[in-house]
Amino acid sequence: MEITGKQNNKSRYDQRFFRTLIAHLWRHFQKDRLFEVAGALSYTSLLAIVPLLAVGLGIISSFEVFQDWSGNLQDFIFRNFVPSVGEEVKSYIQVFMASTSKLTIVGTLFLIITALALMSAIESAFNRIWRVTSERTFLSKMVMFWAVLTLAPLLMGAALALTARQSLIGFGLGFTHLPWFESLAIFLFTWGALSLIFILVPNREVNWRHAIVGGLVSTILFQLAKKGFVLYISSANYKTVYDSMATIPIFLFWIYISWVVVLLGASLTAALTTFRYRRSEWHWPRYLELQLLFRLLADLLRAQDKGIALSLDELFMQEPAANDGQILSMLDDLQQAGLVMQTEHCSWLLSRDLDEVSFESLLTVGDYCLPLGRVAQLPGEEGIDQRFSALMAEIYSGSEKALQRPLKTALLGQQ
Repeated sequence: MEITGKQNNKSRYDQRFFRTLIAHLWRHFQKDRLFEVAGALSYTSLLAIVPLLAVGLGIISSFEVFQDWSGNLQDFIFRNFVPSVGEEVKSYIQVFMASTSKLTIVGTLFLIITALALMSAIESAFNRIWRVTSERTFLSKMVMFWAVLTLAPLLMGAALALTARQSLIGFGLGFTHLPWFESLAIFLFTWGALSLIFILVPNREVNWRHAIVGGLVSTILFQLAKKGFVLYISSANYKTVYDSMATIPIFLFWIYISWVVVLLGASLTAALTTFRYRRSEWHWPRYLELQLLFRLLADLLRAQDKGIALSLDELFMQEPAANDGQILSMLDDLQQAGLVMQTEHCSWLLSRDLDEVSFESLLTVGDYCLPLGRVAQLPGEEGIDQRFSALMAEIYSGSEKALQRPLKTALLGQQ
C-alpha cells in the first residue's frame, strides 16, 4: 500500500510538472508573437539572401580544401533546405550573384548593409525572446555577426564533405551507397548550426543543454515541415494562379515557415532557461494574481532599499506558492510597463520611482482584476497581505482616493 501511494504521488507530481511546463511554454510562445516576427524576418531574408550567400561562399572559397566546391555547395543548400522549388530559386540566385561582380562601390555597400540589417533583425528578435533589454556594443555586435557568418558556412562545408563520395572513399569508409547517410549529415549539421545560433546570438548567457534541446526540436520540426511543404505545394495549384511567377510566393512562404521553426526552437530554449518547477501545497488562484503582483513589487521595493537586485531564484524563494509561469508573466508585464528592468546578470530591480505610479495604473499592466467581492477571502497572514486587504476594502467602499494612491505608499501601508 505504501509503495502504491508513493507511485500515485509520483504520477501526480509528473502530471503536474508537465502541465506546468506546457503552460509555461505556451505563455512564452504567446508573448513572443513568433508568427509576426517570422513574417518580418521573411521579407528581410528575401532581400539579404544574395549578399549572405556571397559572403558565405567567399568564406568557403578562402579554404583551399573547399575552393572548387562553390557550385556543389549551392546545389547542396537548395536541394536540402529549399524543398519543391530549389532548382528554380537556385537559377535566379545564380543570376543575381553573377551580377554582384558588376556592382559599384555604392551597390556593394548597399548589399553589405542589407546583410547586416538581417543579422541585426535576427539579434533583436532573439533578444526579445530572451527578454534582453541591453544592447551589445557595435564592436561586440560585429564580432558576433562575423562568428555566425563564419561558422555556418564552415559547418555546411563539413556536412557537404561528409556526404561527398570522394571524401568517404578517401577516409576508407565503405558505405557510400547508404541512402540515409546524407540525410543524417544534414540533420546533424542543422542541429549543430541551430544550437550554436541559440547560444551565440542572444545578448545573455544561454545554457548549452537548453540550446541543444531547442536545436533538436527545431531540426525535427524543420524536417517535418519540408515534407509537409512538398505535399502542400504539390496539391495546391500555384502555377495556375501565378504562372511563371509562382516560384516567388512559394519561396517566400517557405522562408516564413523556416523562420517560424527557428523561432519556436529559440522560444523553447529561452523558456527552458527560465523554467523552474517547485511543489507547493497552496497556489495563487487567477482572481488573486493582483495580490501576488502587489507582493512581487513589495519584494523588489525591499531589495531596492537594501541596494540589491533579486534573481529569479530569490524571487521564487520569496513567493513559494507562485508557479514559475505566474512570476515570469508578471515580470514581463512589469517590464513592458517600464516598472522593472533586468540587469546584465539577469537579476531584477525596480526601474521607476513607485511614488510616481498610482495603484490604479497597476491594473493596466496586464490582465489583472480587483478581487472586490472576495475581500474577506484574501490571504492575510503577512503584513503585505494585510495592507493589500485594507486597500481592497477601501476601494470596495467606493474610495477614489485609494485607487489614486501612489504605489509606494500603498506598499508601505501609508495613507
